[in-house]
Amino acid sequence: MKKQVISKEYLKETIKYIIVGLMNTIIAFLAYYIVFSFTTNYLLALAALYIAGILNSFFWNKYWTFESKGDAKKEFSKFIIVYIITFIINYLLLLVLVGKLNLDKSLAGIVSVIIAIVVSYIGNKLWSFRI
Repeated sequence: MKKQVISKEYLKETIKYIIVGLMNTIIAFLAYYIVFSFTTNYLLALAALYIAGILNSFFWNKYWTFESKGDAKKEFSKFIIVYIITFIINYLLLLVLVGKLNLDKSLAGIVSVIIAIVVSYIGNKLWSFRI
C-alpha cells in the first residue's frame, strides 16, 4: 500500500487558495478599470486595485480557504504583514533576477510571483489564519 504524500484536505485548501487568487486578480483589475474610467487618475485606480484585492483576498481566505473562526481584526493585521513581506520578497527577487542575473523580465516576473504566492500561502496558513 502506497503512502499518500499530500492529504486531501491540504490539496482542497491549496486549490481554494488558487481560486481565490484568480478571483482576486479579476476583482482587483475591475476595481482599477472602474476607478480609472471615472477619474483617469491611474494612481488612484492603483490604490483601488490594492484595496479591493486585499479586502477580497482576506475575506475569501479567512472564511472559505482556511475556514478560520479567529478574531478578524488580529487576523487582518497579520494578513497585512504577510502581504507586505510577500511584496518585499517579490520586489527583491525581481531586483536580483533582472538586475544581477540578467534574467528576462517576463520570466523573472513569473518566477518571483510563484515564489511570492508560496510564501503568502505558507504565511497565511501558518500565521494569519492559524487554527
